[in-house]
Amino acid sequence: MLAFVAGCGSRAPESGNANSQSNSNAPTARGAVAHVDTTATMPYDLVAVDFVSVASGWIVGNDPDNNVSVILRSVNGGATWVAVLEIVGESLLDVDFVDEAVGFAVGAEGVVYATKDGGQTWTEDPVGTNWTSQRSVEPVTFQPKSGDTSGPPMLISESIASMYFVDAKTGWAGGDVPSGESVNVRGMLLATTDGGRTWSESKTPDGGPVIPPAINDLQFVSPTHGWAATGSLENGEEDALFHTTDGGRTWARQPATGGQFLRAVHFVSATRGFAVGMTVDAVTELPGPSKLLETSDGGASWKIALVAERSFFDITFVDANRGWAVGDRAAVYATTDGGATWKQQTKFLATGVANLKRPPKRPGAPTPRAFRTLLARSPSEVWAAGEGQILRRR
Repeated sequence: MLAFVAGCGSRAPESGNANSQSNSNAPTARGAVAHVDTTATMPYDLVAVDFVSVASGWIVGNDPDNNVSVILRSVNGGATWVAVLEIVGESLLDVDFVDEAVGFAVGAEGVVYATKDGGQTWTEDPVGTNWTSQRSVEPVTFQPKSGDTSGPPMLISESIASMYFVDAKTGWAGGDVPSGESVNVRGMLLATTDGGRTWSESKTPDGGPVIPPAINDLQFVSPTHGWAATGSLENGEEDALFHTTDGGRTWARQPATGGQFLRAVHFVSATRGFAVGMTVDAVTELPGPSKLLETSDGGASWKIALVAERSFFDITFVDANRGWAVGDRAAVYATTDGGATWKQQTKFLATGVANLKRPPKRPGAPTPRAFRTLLARSPSEVWAAGEGQILRRR
């Protein structure tokens, strides 16, 4: 459930890991870890990508139908990918490396995995940190907004949807945490100044949350200037964008007016930035039309740069002029003039993954499936990943 709040509903695992039986080391307990048999076939929904150098890259994803998450590794600039870690019973939402050695993979229900040796080994809830999962004290009963019969009582936990380091020491992690009112959540922002050894939650002087809605994406252009794209599909909170100028100690809400749930934000400078989001059809519950927003005054005002028939999930720029946005139905839009015009793009190549295939089409869902995440290091180093595929720009 919280994976849906912090990201997209299809990310939350629900059932057993049927497709991982070919892995003789596959664990059965929640949160257990095993190396993946790369000859196996598992349909992953890839949700986040990070490169620490031209050659070294990471992607995390999950298989919602089979209750398993994966960490993929590339050592040749994304030409090929190998699944190095399988985690049963978790839903990973983001990956971020501080440097070549230190990295984190985070996700729903407060899951945190860390590596200090370049991904050779991963540790859950790393020893030596003060990252403590925040969980509701009393079981709550989930009442879907569709009006269906309520589910069994459950303890709900925090969800980490986004992590962002600006240097080897300074980073932030954002998501949501139980608010104490049924299954409703509030925003949560954690900060570290020692490379992730210790974390603390940012709060107002009266002890309340710095950002009320759930955080979906974080981006900083410096150790002091950053933005948070927020909004909760479950709680109906739309167009919530926040800005900090003091490293996250205080945040001010900015007037984005797209009428959608913001999913990602990207600034190319302290003043020039873009934000994208999604809408959901009330009848089919599938992603619908959305808007690409832009600002030239640091977020004080926003205007609509593009209206698309599909929802956007991520946006990135490699410099002030060249950028890309991806979303539902394999949408890839590109700009070469700083966002003045956007054109749909198809010049991407699939990269090799031994144990990855496109998931089967969901009933009633459009095809091809969505792209969830983007990363650009240069005009020729642009990756898009999503439901069953990893693409690199030609």
